[in-house]
Amino acid sequence: MSPVLVGALSFVVLLATLLSGIPIAVGMAAIGIIGFTLINGVEGMMGMMAVIPWSKATHYTFTVVPLFILMGNLIFIARFGEDLYNVARKWVGHLPGGLAVTTILACTGFAAACGSSTASAATMSKIAVPEMDRYRYSRRLSLGSVASAGTLAIMIPPSIAMVLYCSITNQPVGKMLIAGILPGLLMSCCYIFAVVLQCRRHPERGPSAERATWRERFQSLYKVWGVAAISLVVMVGIYMGIFTPTEAGAMGSIGALVLGIGSGRLNMERIRNALLDTAKTTGMIFLIVIAAFMFSIQFTVSQLPQELARWVIGLGLSPLAVVIAVIAIYLVMGTFMETIPLLFLTVPIVFPMIEASHIDPIWFGVITILCIEIGMITPPFGITLFATQASIPGAKIEDIIRGMVPFLVVDLIVLVILIVFPGISLFLPGLMKG
Repeated sequence: MSPVLVGALSFVVLLATLLSGIPIAVGMAAIGIIGFTLINGVEGMMGMMAVIPWSKATHYTFTVVPLFILMGNLIFIARFGEDLYNVARKWVGHLPGGLAVTTILACTGFAAACGSSTASAATMSKIAVPEMDRYRYSRRLSLGSVASAGTLAIMIPPSIAMVLYCSITNQPVGKMLIAGILPGLLMSCCYIFAVVLQCRRHPERGPSAERATWRERFQSLYKVWGVAAISLVVMVGIYMGIFTPTEAGAMGSIGALVLGIGSGRLNMERIRNALLDTAKTTGMIFLIVIAAFMFSIQFTVSQLPQELARWVIGLGLSPLAVVIAVIAIYLVMGTFMETIPLLFLTVPIVFPMIEASHIDPIWFGVITILCIEIGMITPPFGITLFATQASIPGAKIEDIIRGMVPFLVVDLIVLVILIVFPGISLFLPGLMKG
């Protein structure tokens, strides 16, 4: 059996394995080991088994993962998300659909301190939806806005998905994280525009809340200065080259710990819970990462990605046509696959094509993350849909899906904008030192 055929069969078998409900890590590792054995023999497979788990788990790039997760967990457990929501409400709650706008702004702020879209959606669902229910908001609008805005955490740094993309493609983590800032803010602004436009046409869907005085607005800001400072230190430190992403994650975690203890919101039990949650999440991610690298290495030695790249070049497709084809693949696969396995399954295949077409890898990373983000809120299997539903007793999945349609349209519009104007993604990374 030729190596290329082994690679193709392993891809098909892995898809079937994932759809069958077998644990992702088990499927990837088993198929990777079997495929590598068929190509390089038992001795080669044993060599890979001896090297990959240790080398990947101890790679410097991955040290940022537990630190960003810990920072997000500390901020989550200390309930700083509620402060973000309350402050945003003081400033914009009086607008048409003001509480939905508040939710989007709070999710944007929370995204800058938490790299998990699922955690962001779950946190803001518990805070925002009951408040919108009190003002008789349309359930579709309230649930749709929370589920959609929660996905901003995968785009705005610190984003775990971007770190993993860099680990696969050997791109600089700092530049990749900074590249997500402007697209993330653009998405947030477009979400807000969609809410205000919808509620101006249909005021009953999102009644305005009471208007706060200017004094109340400015007085509310002191509640979020700490979280804002942590996010700024992390992002500005990376942007200015003061910190590596790992050092920025450490500074953010220390800042969140000090802020939580100083405000009286963190005690030893809550800190212990944050550490345990971090250890569990990190262990899960690292297990998938190790298994995914076992799979991707056998995929690489099969020469299938290289053959596909040569085939694409032979077709004479323009770079734009290649990108559109890849986007179509991500939009389809993102509806039924989670972020981490989707990255490790697809990027090793498509990235050689991207390089062969001379497409900027940082820009392509932003496009990839946005496509995955769209998949997270696309039925029938979008994971953020179910995270939102699980957080709100009595929430109907039908309401979430219908409420998200305007935001899906916004995401697709933003996707087109980022393709037409790549400078939005590349402007800030282009100014970075190094």
